[in-house]
Amino acid sequence: MNSTPAPTGERYLFDHSSAWSTTRSTALERCYDPVSRRNLAHTGIGPGRQCLEAGGGAGPLGIWLADAVGADGQVTVTDPALPPDRPPHAAANLRLTDHDIANDTLPDTTFDLIHARLVLLHLPRPHRILKKLLHALKPGGHLVPEDFDRGHVPPLHTPDA
Repeated sequence: MNSTPAPTGERYLFDHSSAWSTTRSTALERCYDPVSRRNLAHTGIGPGRQCLEAGGGAGPLGIWLADAVGADGQVTVTDPALPPDRPPHAAANLRLTDHDIANDTLPDTTFDLIHARLVLLHLPRPHRILKKLLHALKPGGHLVPEDFDRGHVPPLHTPDA
């Protein structure tokens, strides 16, 4: 994966160096990891698979994927700003990299599974990123984007019916 900045200088919405970054990541993991694990299990993830966890930081979902693919599989977890104090991982099949999905290239037809949770909605031109992710899938692979629908935002509270 080469680091080649896009001419547009696309950036993520949230600052990864913020004091709140770790707290935000931990809260999202607690809330959404169980849902993501169920969704990923439906893809038939198993031994020997090659996976990409886009924007996954150094979180536990990558470790869960590494366990699911076993010693013959490989999980690449990418994030544009991995924390310097990220926890060590013991899995030989788990690779962490500071890849930026918006601006860096991906190898074509490499992954059996690509997961991106709450990544695309923070980027300009998410359709361009989706196309890049699709090209990185092997034939018959699974792309599992998990994002909020920015087109429909119901009110959280109204004064009356």
